[in-house]
Amino acid sequence: MAHQLRAQSIIGFAPLVAELGGDAQQLLRSAGLDPAELEQPDIYISHRAFIQLLEDAASKLRCPDFGLRLLDRQDLSVLGPIALAAQHAADLREALDCFARYIHVQGSALRLYLLPQADPGQVMIAVDLRLRRQIARRQQVELAVGLAHKAIDLLTGGRCKPLAICLPHSRIAPLRSYRERLRGKLLFEQPGAGIRISRQDLDLPVNDRHAELAAAALTYLQSQYGRGEERLAVRVRALIRPLLAAGRCGVDNIAASLAMHPRTLHRRLAREGARFEEIKDDVRREMARSLIAQAGLSLTQIANALGYAEQSALSRSCVRWFGDSPRRLRQLTGAGQPPAGRPGTPHQPETQSIG
Repeated sequence: MAHQLRAQSIIGFAPLVAELGGDAQQLLRSAGLDPAELEQPDIYISHRAFIQLLEDAASKLRCPDFGLRLLDRQDLSVLGPIALAAQHAADLREALDCFARYIHVQGSALRLYLLPQADPGQVMIAVDLRLRRQIARRQQVELAVGLAHKAIDLLTGGRCKPLAICLPHSRIAPLRSYRERLRGKLLFEQPGAGIRISRQDLDLPVNDRHAELAAAALTYLQSQYGRGEERLAVRVRALIRPLLAAGRCGVDNIAASLAMHPRTLHRRLAREGARFEEIKDDVRREMARSLIAQAGLSLTQIANALGYAEQSALSRSCVRWFGDSPRRLRQLTGAGQPPAGRPGTPHQPETQSIG
């Protein structure tokens, strides 16, 4: 099923395009979106179409910071009852937990996680888009990280001081555009997108709580969508991707991120018919297929991104997954033949890694 996104996410798009001298309706139609439908904020639209819309607007209007500029025209109201419910939390930790549990209501591909860092005094508020087929998404990523930044700033009254803003791509806009909207050290070409903060900031109280309204919003969310739980294997899968390159993708770190003991993690995965090492191997295979197709990355960089200590481990895995070496796969990819995987090959997860 194609991922859907609440149309409210498009707030501010038309006025911004007009300010830049463009035709918003033409851009919408080109992306396969009906301008008339967008007048209904509770309708859902194709998330891929929204991502393409932002990329097209940035390109055609020659505005590389389009996503950041759109951020200026949006606030937490685009998240509807999720944002209001988060204000019911006692502190930032609880507010982020509310976002994490219900962000899929805003968009089925959206995920938010708290990830441990090498420095135990820091955590990463990671923003993820669960889209299996890779498409250009830089504008969407910058908008999503910007909204997360705006959320923690508003919820804590500016008391949470981000240490770093992490983006998975190279810089696409003037530094001034980032610095005007995002506090913290700017880090590009990172393993994942998110905001690094002090672990102590998770205990900051939420600013200007509207308890009655927030409680009503939370009750509504729970009645419509339950408690926001999803299969553990899906949550583990999403955590593995950003932790691989950091060398922190062992079961202990994943279990800690989910606030459970490693044995509990293994037991609950088994109840779902899943195994941690198989999930990790599958994520690596998907990432390898995408990374090998990127000619600018060396095989050493790809091995590091997948959490392998040596390039030879990457080579063995590629032969097991796809039936060819990574160099041969890159040649085939350049000829328009993406790695397809070897049919009938059983999962034999590679054990040599740094994660």
